[in-house]
Amino acid sequence: MAAPAAAAAPVDYSRLKLLCILEGPGAAVLSYALKCGTNKTASVTLLQYLTNLPDTSTANYRALKGEQKRKAFTPTEKITIADDPSCQSFDITLLHKCIRLACENVAGLNDAARWQDNTVMEGLLTKIKAERNECVHERPQMTNEQHFLDKVEELKNLFIRALQAVKERYGASDVETTNSSLYTNIHEWCTEKLHHRISVDPTWGKKRPQTRNTRIKRVLKVMYQMALQGLLQDRLSLSDEDIERLADCCEREDLPTHQVLGAFFILRSSVTNRVIKRKYYIPHKGLLEYFAAQHIMQSLQDGSLSESGAIRSLLHYVLQPQTKPLDLKGLRNLFWHVAGLLSTPGAPKRPEAIKEILDLLAETGAEWDEWISLVEDTHYNENFLQGIAHHVTENPPLGTVKIIDTTLASSAALLPHIPPRNVELKLENETVNLKNIHALTGHNCSALYLSHHFNYPCQKPASDAVLRALDRSHLIRFLGHLSAGCLALLPQSLTKLYLALPTDQYAGSLLAALSGTVPSKLYFLYIHVPMEMVTPETLTSPLPDVHSVILILSDVNKSVINEACQVAAALQPRKRGYRAIRFPRGKMKTAEWRELLHHLAAAKVTVERIEISEGTIAKKEERELQGLAENLLRCRFWRHHKDDYFLP
Repeated sequence: MAAPAAAAAPVDYSRLKLLCILEGPGAAVLSYALKCGTNKTASVTLLQYLTNLPDTSTANYRALKGEQKRKAFTPTEKITIADDPSCQSFDITLLHKCIRLACENVAGLNDAARWQDNTVMEGLLTKIKAERNECVHERPQMTNEQHFLDKVEELKNLFIRALQAVKERYGASDVETTNSSLYTNIHEWCTEKLHHRISVDPTWGKKRPQTRNTRIKRVLKVMYQMALQGLLQDRLSLSDEDIERLADCCEREDLPTHQVLGAFFILRSSVTNRVIKRKYYIPHKGLLEYFAAQHIMQSLQDGSLSESGAIRSLLHYVLQPQTKPLDLKGLRNLFWHVAGLLSTPGAPKRPEAIKEILDLLAETGAEWDEWISLVEDTHYNENFLQGIAHHVTENPPLGTVKIIDTTLASSAALLPHIPPRNVELKLENETVNLKNIHALTGHNCSALYLSHHFNYPCQKPASDAVLRALDRSHLIRFLGHLSAGCLALLPQSLTKLYLALPTDQYAGSLLAALSGTVPSKLYFLYIHVPMEMVTPETLTSPLPDVHSVILILSDVNKSVINEACQVAAALQPRKRGYRAIRFPRGKMKTAEWRELLHHLAAAKVTVERIEISEGTIAKKEERELQGLAENLLRCRFWRHHKDDYFLP
């Protein structure tokens, strides 16, 4: 029975590291959101702050009744809040509750859709809480190292998107969460674990506590050097010489060797020829690379690496007496960590080291995606920006540069430093930093997708400011929510237009403008009409007759079946009809879909294909509706596998 337990250890450690990331940087994101959303002074507890909210406050706590306010927090939570005015010790669950109750300008407590919407601040913060709960309660299985790395990258992107959303909501300053900072957090957690182990140890707990931190740092310095040796020798385990060296160091520093090893390494058993062998392993290669980077940083810090090319020389020196050449590509993550650490406050001012580490990264074959991520990981440091721009200019990206929410800030920082490129923006967040959009001027934008504006349009056109901030002359695809005035800004080169038509107030003028200013090359036209926001009477102009018109009628239920069909009839292009009509978020039963098909036929709607959500009817019912659609409308009937299928 011992063997299975030993085999499970790496999985448990991976889960523990994910939990460490979530309760470290993840909790920091929520703590930052709470700080920005309340602007509370550090000396005032959150309960005191809530008690004294002004009448102008929009915090959800103000809307609670007396008894609801009394029960808003549990007795344990009240003690935690009273003991920590800074809120820094709050766990993710308490932070999330505080954000819901105390922050200004957040969705109402009953607005479940917004708190689950991963494109807005509320939903992103809820997602972090959900990830933490899953990690604690469901024990996600990390099947291999790549699975773990993918999850770390996913969490990193989630944290960055959440921070950006907080910044946009409250106009706060930039806060960065980088790969290096994630491993720094894991490293600090391991160190804290060691401090705790020693402090409660009956033998070692009282030995020189005043100098314990300094002594641990000296042991870590030896551990960092061993990590670089292990990395260059492609091994995760400690050799007998490593353990002896570490034990000697611990003895000199009056620290317990077994506690030091247990804090940073895991002990694995293996059986060879009936002989049990036990070895200490560093839990993950990423941590080995981070420790190795710390050795390079300390060598730069103490002056033992002084000349240009010193990092490469150090690698060759540590690799001796082996004669094999350096595998630079295999050391990319090491160089990445060194770059991230060189950009942190307090790092040594070594411009020649920055140049060398970027040259080494270039030799590993780094491409656009890696460079743009490095911009973020180096905190937009100007020295790094100039060096990265040099390498990107020397080896430019192939094809169009694709920019998403998590790379917008990095792209805005780097692109002004390189020659013009074709760029494509696919943004999902509700708010967009216009300063970053302005920074892209000088580059040719071929596509602008503002998914939240299109999928969840608000009362006023949300995409106008973004379109105005951009060089539009090369635009061929646009998705968003525009006013009639801004529709004229779309160039004649446009071939695909995805446009939200959300309110009676703007529908008439927008339809008139659309009919009068159809770009000459427009081929596909997608129109989204939220049925809860538009009435058929305001739709007095049909859509223009371009090659393919797709109508998207969202949130159709049994009470608006007739109105939805009237909208389809009113907007129907005069010559071609519709390529497709889609019904996302349409929660109706088979009988109601049957009624809708009859109404469409009665309204003389011409359409090639009708698409509904897969979850609304069963496969057997789909076949019935397919036959009815063919009989009544001479069209196909599809169940789509996604509920929100606005985009093709």
